[in-house]
Amino acid sequence: MLYLIQSILLFAEVTSAVHADAYPSLHAAVDANPGRVIQLSDRDYAIDRSLIITADRTALVGPGRVVMSQQSDSIVRIEEADDVRIEGVTLTRTEGKEETTEDGLRATACRGLTVRFVKVVNNHSPSASIRGHRLDEARIEGCDITNYKAIGVEDRTDNAEYGFAFKAILGDGITLTESQYVTITNNRIVEERLVADEETMREHKLGTLTEGRKSLKKGRLAPAGDYTPLWHQGSAIVVTSPEVTRHIVITGNVIINAAQGVDIHADQVIFSSNAIDRALIGIKSMHGSRNVVITGNNVSRVSLWGLLMMAGSSTHEVQEQATPPREANVTAGNIITSNVFSGIGYGPDWHNWAASGSCRAITIDIEDGDDPPTRDVIIANNLVYDDDADGKLERGKKVVAGPRYEYALTIDTRLDLKRFRIIGNIFPPGKQGISNIPLENLK
Repeated sequence: MLYLIQSILLFAEVTSAVHADAYPSLHAAVDANPGRVIQLSDRDYAIDRSLIITADRTALVGPGRVVMSQQSDSIVRIEEADDVRIEGVTLTRTEGKEETTEDGLRATACRGLTVRFVKVVNNHSPSASIRGHRLDEARIEGCDITNYKAIGVEDRTDNAEYGFAFKAILGDGITLTESQYVTITNNRIVEERLVADEETMREHKLGTLTEGRKSLKKGRLAPAGDYTPLWHQGSAIVVTSPEVTRHIVITGNVIINAAQGVDIHADQVIFSSNAIDRALIGIKSMHGSRNVVITGNNVSRVSLWGLLMMAGSSTHEVQEQATPPREANVTAGNIITSNVFSGIGYGPDWHNWAASGSCRAITIDIEDGDDPPTRDVIIANNLVYDDDADGKLERGKKVVAGPRYEYALTIDTRLDLKRFRIIGNIFPPGKQGISNIPLENLK
C-alpha cells in the first residue's frame, strides 16, 4: 500500500511539473514558475549567470545538466527560500572554465531544503561544491561530488600567530555553517585530479611562501624558512560555526582522496558509518565540538592522523564579562567508539610528513596551553590495524616491515587523564609503542 501511495504521488508530481524545455532558457523557466516543480530533460542547459531560486517550494528535478560558462559566480544559488528541492540534476562548468573561486551550489537562510542525487562535477574551487549557510532542517543526501579541489594561496597574513601565505591545494566538498538539524548522508566525495604526491607538490611549488593580502610578518607559528608542509588544505565535509551549528548527522558517506575527510566544529554531532580512504587526516573534531559521537567509521591510508580531537583557538569557558556574555565553547563530552583505522602512514602525502615523527592513529591534543582542556571522552572498542605485520610481496618474497605510525594513541600529558575512559580497544604498538601514556588506569 505504501509503495502504491508513493507511486501515485510521484506520478502526480511528474504530470503536473512544468518542463524547462517549454521556455527559451532555464532562467526563464525558473523565473516564470516560482513555487512549482520544474522538470529538466536529459540534456545540457547552458547558463552564463547563476540560476537563482528565491521562492518557497520551488523544485528543480530531472537528469538535466546545468553547464555554467561564468567562472566568477556560483552555478545555483538558493536564497531565503523554504522547502526547496534540487534532485537528480548535474551541475558543472564549461570545459576549460572549471577553475573558479565560487561554490557549485550555495543555499543561504533556507528551511526544509532537500538536495538529493545531485552531481557536482569539476567545480575546481577553494570554496565548496555544495555550501549551506544558516540552514534549518535540511537534507543533503545521495550526492556525487567529483573533482572539487583547486590550486591557490592559503593566506594567513591576517593572523598574527601565522603572518604568512603559501601555495596550497584548497577546496571543500560540502561546507555547512551556522546551521542546525541537518543530515548529510550517503554522499560520494572524490578527488581524482589533484593527488598530494611529490609530483604535484613540485609542479605547483606547493608549500612555498608567497604574497598575501598583507605583507609577510611571520608569527610564532610560521616556518623558519620559505616552505611549510601545511599545503594540503580543505575537507571533503566541513561542519563549522562552533557556537551556532548543532544537531548534525553525517552518515554513510564515501570519501576518497581528501586533505581532511571530515572537519567538525559543532555540537551534538553524530558521525557514523562513513568510509574514508586516502587522506592527510581522516577525522578532525575541534574548536568547540561538544557531545560528538564518532562511531563505526572505516578510515584507511592516512598520512598523519586517523583521528584528531582537541580544543583549538576558538574555544573558551563561560565569559560572564563579555558583551554580550557568552556560554562555554569547549571540545568535551565526546565518544569515539567501534572505528577501524588501517594503513596509517600510507596516505598520498606521506612523503611530506615522514620525517616529522607525528603520525598517530588517534590523537587527543592541545593547540595552546590556555585553551579549555578536552575532557570527558570515551575511547572504546576501536581497532588500529597494523597492515605492515601482514607483510608485502617484493620480487616474489614476503617482506615484513615495521609500522609507519609512532603510536596507536597519544593524549597530551597536560590534560587531566582522570577525565578519559579508554576501554576494549585493540592498539598494536607503533614505532615508539602503543601509547605515550600508561593506559592501565584509564578504564
